[in-house]
Amino acid sequence: MNIYRVQEGVNKLINKINSRRIYYLRKGEIGINLGSDIETIPSFVGIDGSFLIFMMKSFLPKFVKKSFYKKTWANKNYSFEDYFKKVKSIRIIHFDLSYGIPFKKESLQFIFTSHFLEHLAEETARILLKDCFRVLKKGGIMRIIVPDFDEEIKLIVDKIKKYKKNNSTAELQEYLTVPKHHSEFGFHKRIYNFKELKSILEKSGFRKIVRRKLHQGKLPELKKLDLKKGLIIEAEK
Repeated sequence: MNIYRVQEGVNKLINKINSRRIYYLRKGEIGINLGSDIETIPSFVGIDGSFLIFMMKSFLPKFVKKSFYKKTWANKNYSFEDYFKKVKSIRIIHFDLSYGIPFKKESLQFIFTSHFLEHLAEETARILLKDCFRVLKKGGIMRIIVPDFDEEIKLIVDKIKKYKKNNSTAELQEYLTVPKHHSEFGFHKRIYNFKELKSILEKSGFRKIVRRKLHQGKLPELKKLDLKKGLIIEAEK
């Protein structure tokens, strides 16, 4: 029996059971971070439907938590001890965002998400962005960071030039094959340029959609939130 498949099945069952739950911000929390994994801060509640829930359970023995840790993307950047310490320093809501955002209508001022939307099918992303609009207060702001389609094209062109020069296929494999991952969210399903994402946000109801630079914008604590580069957009309700 594949232990990972068992873990995945248990995780999906928990997410389904929790699919109708509604959450609230606590004192000191000002927004949410969608698809955060552990890359969030105390003032922005992470929402993530992955194995993180098992790391947060005090009754599970350390060796079990280590088995889940090995299945996370963060194991490339964090030791188990640092990972576990980080988990305990932040609040993460275990919730599958395909069920929507587990907050009431017009209850949030800020929404942040970084390198998450590209892991969703386009239709799923559209539905999620409409729900983001629902839960934001009037004047509320959403900040999105995703890979930039135009920049990715430049990289591909450069790799093609290198391929033609040295006949090595290695650098192009990531663009031509689906990598082996443990999770359905382990690879990109849709990459956007500014024009496309702006159009989707407008259809979701957002206005004042502007392109931002790293660590610049209207959301608080951007130096702590913006950990990756890419196409950065802020949209207002």
